Amino acid sequence: MKKILFLFSIITLIIVSTTGCSTNKKNSFLFTKNLEEKPLSYKIEKIVLSKGFQSIEPNTEIINKGNNLKILVTVGLIECSGVTIDKITQSGNDINIYIERLLEKGKTQLSIPQIMISIDEPTIEKLDKLNYNIINQNYETITLKFNKNQILNKICSQYNISPNTMPIVNLIKRNNQLLWDISFNNIFDKKNYKSPIINFHVKVDANTGKILDSKKENISTYIDNGTILDYVPSNHLLYKQQIEDEDNIYEKLWYYNTENGEKKKLYTSKGKIQSAIFNPNAEYISLIELNDDKTDLYVINILDGTAYKITAVDCIYTNLMKWINENTLLFIDNSGSKSTLLRYDLEKNNTTVQFNLDISVEDFDALGDNFLFIKNNEDESLNKTIYFKKKGTELKELAQGFKANFFNENYVVYLKNIEKEDKNILHVYDIEKQQEVNNLLDYDIGNYFKLDEENLMLIEKNNGHNNFALNKYNIANGHITPIADINSSKIFFDPYNERCYISLTPPDDIEKDNIIYSVNMSNLNIIDNKN
Repeated sequence: MKKILFLFSIITLIIVSTTGCSTNKKNSFLFTKNLEEKPLSYKIEKIVLSKGFQSIEPNTEIINKGNNLKILVTVGLIECSGVTIDKITQSGNDINIYIERLLEKGKTQLSIPQIMISIDEPTIEKLDKLNYNIINQNYETITLKFNKNQILNKICSQYNISPNTMPIVNLIKRNNQLLWDISFNNIFDKKNYKSPIINFHVKVDANTGKILDSKKENISTYIDNGTILDYVPSNHLLYKQQIEDEDNIYEKLWYYNTENGEKKKLYTSKGKIQSAIFNPNAEYISLIELNDDKTDLYVINILDGTAYKITAVDCIYTNLMKWINENTLLFIDNSGSKSTLLRYDLEKNNTTVQFNLDISVEDFDALGDNFLFIKNNEDESLNKTIYFKKKGTELKELAQGFKANFFNENYVVYLKNIEKEDKNILHVYDIEKQQEVNNLLDYDIGNYFKLDEENLMLIEKNNGHNNFALNKYNIANGHITPIADINSSKIFFDPYNERCYISLTPPDDIEKDNIIYSVNMSNLNIIDNKN
């Protein structure tokens, strides 16, 4: 019996010992397997040496989780002439991306390389549970105490400036010292009310935040407080000022000669000056004055300041007018549900009815015997029905859009709003062929005006408040030339003297009247936003 028990004990020990060895071997095998790296096939789609400097830390971003795994790899801030991928492997839930930097003599630069790669591996599953590791092969990333956003905030606070255009930011290396080299163009200097627009250049130590060098350049010339109403190159500017006197608020109309700086008050309104424009030879001004719900139309002699009221007795509300020559003013009576186009003859001092229209007009233009009328659709959409009319013919629907004008006797230009994108596209319509000119630009247009017989000036909306780009657009060949970054969608441009006139409210100062100033275009930053 004892012998049997002894044999049973020996067998039990052998079984336990064997089982224990088997378990340890299995765990060891799994651990070894997890450490093994399986090579993955991949394709480099694009490499960019970014100088945006928004984020300087290494990171990965999954772009596509379809059949092909697409990863955007941001290497981090390094000094190189380029980068390449040595290999990509998988180890368990880890995707390891091995990166080498390139150092071609004379081409090294500080940048943040970004690599778009695609991995076509059907065995990769549960992408959300994978870890992505960037493994540096022959470099170390550069760390900075002050990143781009931190240094911009520091400068704006310290120098009391308000950028409304994107600054030009470069990271440079000087004697092993890393510097932020920053240029602010066409920005507001809050401390300088009389010359508020400046260019500002500054160099800052990227690791200490110390300002090493700074330079301000005044690029604007103060004219007056007020709002510009009209301008005739190259020396006639018309603007208004709002005056608060005890309980009364009224407005004054001023004339400014841009050549000699002479200012002259032309008219004082008891109500609101809705609009005012020069006639073609800049000897007379037409003005619409709003009192309560009634408007009056005046013609003012610039030389002696005499104002003549020309509103018809039964014309209660007019808000649209246009000089078609030195002696003829057209204006719209919108007193009723349907509009009337009237003509005022300056020499004869009389008003006659031109057309009784079957629509309510929101805007209009005229060239010779041709007319454009934009219908007031009484809805919130920017796009309205644009009608074309030749003298002696009926209204003809031309397009849907807004801000329609004759470019010449052959072409009509207008804007059309793409509501889903909140984007305004320029359209050109051929009157003779009765069709659109197939020359659309993918630009978001805030405003435009005719420059000469061949070109339009387009004011493109950039990202951010009061951030626009001025471009010259040739109607015939579709060529576009970037001119400058500007801070208003409404500018008055002098092509002969390369100056522009703008009225803006300074930032953080909404209670004050607009400031009118002129800017030399050569001092504005020129950027091609499409490149």
